Amino acid sequence: MIVDNGIFTQMQTNAWQAASGQCYGLPCAVTMGDIRSHISKYIDICGWNPKKTHVLCDENTVHLMAQDIAALYHLNITILPKDVKPSMQVIEKLVKELRGQNVNAIVAVGSGTVNDIAKMASFMLGGEYGIVATAPSMNGYLSANASVIDHGVRVSRSAHMPKHIWMDINILLEAPAYLIASGVGDSLSRTTAQADWLLSHVVLNTHYNSDIFEMQLPYEMHVFDHVEKLLKGDSNIMISLAKLLLLSGYGMTLAGSSAPASGGEHMIAHVLDMAGCSAKQRLTHGIQIAVTTLAMSRIQQKQVEELLDRHITVPDFNSQGLEALLSDEQLKACKGAYEEKAALFAQKGCALVSEANIKAIKQVMLCVDVLEDVASRVGLKNKPQDIGWQTKAFNQAIKGARFTRNRWTFLDIA
Repeated sequence: MIVDNGIFTQMQTNAWQAASGQCYGLPCAVTMGDIRSHISKYIDICGWNPKKTHVLCDENTVHLMAQDIAALYHLNITILPKDVKPSMQVIEKLVKELRGQNVNAIVAVGSGTVNDIAKMASFMLGGEYGIVATAPSMNGYLSANASVIDHGVRVSRSAHMPKHIWMDINILLEAPAYLIASGVGDSLSRTTAQADWLLSHVVLNTHYNSDIFEMQLPYEMHVFDHVEKLLKGDSNIMISLAKLLLLSGYGMTLAGSSAPASGGEHMIAHVLDMAGCSAKQRLTHGIQIAVTTLAMSRIQQKQVEELLDRHITVPDFNSQGLEALLSDEQLKACKGAYEEKAALFAQKGCALVSEANIKAIKQVMLCVDVLEDVASRVGLKNKPQDIGWQTKAFNQAIKGARFTRNRWTFLDIA
């Protein structure tokens, strides 16, 4: 059985229209349903030349259709280590190997890390890729950006969207509970990321598109209202979560950046990730983001009440606190990104925020109590110490995160 894709079917014919009147199209095919039982029917490898197509997976996902697809189309396969990181070193090595085999298309089988590696590698090869999603653990499937690690710093790099996404709902339901919860954790950050993006629009006149969130809202409401059913095998709620994550990723593609889904909450998590605070616990991205989203929500709800007629300034780069967490090379990269942000504020910055602007920002924010309730019902933790982060390091990350990225958020006025 194949699921009615609804909004994605409309988008593939440019027929989904937002309240603004803008119509949106999707240059990517999305297939959801019982794909595993009908691989030859639904996974057509997009018409690629089998001699130039390669399967990419990791030790966790090799048994989830990767071997079957490779056997069906007589494709070579690369199996990455289960704890592989999406570093540029790993990606460049893979690109060199695949280029030597004349590969220009990748069928990836996996979720976050495998997707980012395949996305970036196929882009660098000048080819295409498709992804068999094995977990509803993150929102990067339909993003044209790849989240990679370059010189120890987590960055968002321009790449491309997949040609096709295949989602077997039963496989998503069979994913470990922590990966399902991780997808919910990533989805929680919509509210804080949207508030940060809108603040950036107000202060710096950066691009902002509310249609991106209109797409997501029906699925967000359905998931949040029934989130506990995800761990009980409810396929309807899983379909809504899958669509929510896909649309969140597509929102980043429409925006031309990760801003609609990545604000201050991600910056805090990235500092701790760069510092290696997440390595020992092997925390998934979404589990981290659930904790940082709750912290960011509290910051926003406090700061938004103090915005009216407040004079906003941008201080010089200050590595105090970050020096205990990051290397000199990481600090250098952060300083460069922050100075770009400071220069943009000097050129375009608005020092005062109006009452109308504050009202608009409040309208996109969910109460932190609501976020905590959703998180707890799917088994997510809400305190840094609950996931192995030290309180001191967490507080240092909150104070220093504003200096790590060229992105304006509520951290810049905290």
